[in-house]
Amino acid sequence: MQVNRIEGGIEIILFRGEATLLQDIFSRILSNYSIPPDELSDAVQKVWYPKNIQKEDREDSDDLADVIRDDFQIYRSENSLKLKSWISLLRADQQIITWRVEDGEIDRVLTILNDHRLYRAAELGVGQDEMDRDLEEIEDDQLRGGILEIHFLAWLIELVLRGGDKGVD
Repeated sequence: MQVNRIEGGIEIILFRGEATLLQDIFSRILSNYSIPPDELSDAVQKVWYPKNIQKEDREDSDDLADVIRDDFQIYRSENSLKLKSWISLLRADQQIITWRVEDGEIDRVLTILNDHRLYRAAELGVGQDEMDRDLEEIEDDQLRGGILEIHFLAWLIELVLRGGDKGVD
């Protein structure tokens, strides 16, 4: 994977396997964004929504909490439209795929990538101790796969952030 600064944005160059993994992650994010906040696990709610709108901290009659929750859903709906177009791009039948991101969309990309990192960590109960473990020592396939995804997204986020300044490998 490589991220280069181009006029008006960045380009992310992915090998087929990286693009396939990212396409799968984007498909799952898209699915997770459609889940109403009250149907998410408590752990995911804690990382995805501000403390004042988590179900244990608010009363159903709290209008402000409802407005904030609705705003988050609208934002996630807007992200869903982008995700659909990115999934289509990543499905290209090529060995190397170039994904161009305009400057105005870089923050959205970073937010979406981080949303999935937070979701996976909360879903699996992954803390810093698990993140620091050697992947080969983790026997649980689901946990190992989740941690690998979290590391992959952290790497991509770092490349995108650094790619805003110059081309990086």
